[in-house]
Amino acid sequence: MTENATANAEGQVVMPFYILCDVSGSMVPDIEHLNKALADLHTQLLREPIINDLVMLSIISFNHDARTEVPLDSPERISLPRLSASGRTDYSPPLRLFHQNFEADRQRLKDQGMRVYRPCVYFLTDGEPNNNSYIQTFASLLAKEVYDAYPYVCAFGFRDATEATLRTLAYPNFGEEHKRGRYFIARQGAQVTDLFQAIVGVICQSVLKSAQSASGGAPTMVMPPPQGVPGMVGSFV
Repeated sequence: MTENATANAEGQVVMPFYILCDVSGSMVPDIEHLNKALADLHTQLLREPIINDLVMLSIISFNHDARTEVPLDSPERISLPRLSASGRTDYSPPLRLFHQNFEADRQRLKDQGMRVYRPCVYFLTDGEPNNNSYIQTFASLLAKEVYDAYPYVCAFGFRDATEATLRTLAYPNFGEEHKRGRYFIARQGAQVTDLFQAIVGVICQSVLKSAQSASGGAPTMVMPPPQGVPGMVGSFV
């Protein structure tokens, strides 16, 4: 995949966004806040007609497994589920499911004559994974060296999530760094409800600005600025 959109050069550009949400057992106290945040995000996206024309959104939840909660589609055509929390934390299943889904999604969209831009993954987690298998999963499926549709990754971590782990998602330590990742870690004492509101705001702005760039003829995945999330510390290489 080139830096610009792929496939049929005359077709409509589609910018795909995937939200990967941690719903492991430690999320029980916050799962309703997460449900509300996703609903708020959906509402905000629906207010922007340009987004429905150029953006598609999917939601994947994960604990020790992963599930496609919202298949990739335009915001006006999706319905949100009510998420619940349980189980352990493993990052490998959602990364594998994202890869599987995106491959099917981009083929479906290409068959419809659309140009599919490199995907963006927003990764939300409140803790550390139970194992490090996700590093190999990322390297074998999603690294630039092995995958032409390697994703932009923006990771958000709070409670027990660590900066070191988020960095491995945003800037994996293999091959050439594509230098477009982001990670944000909660400041000490930040309230989860406030963090979710802030995260929703920056995701909405990221999606909107990306859509505006596509409408202007030069599609660019616009990541949140490193100091753009109140209550969180951001970084980029």
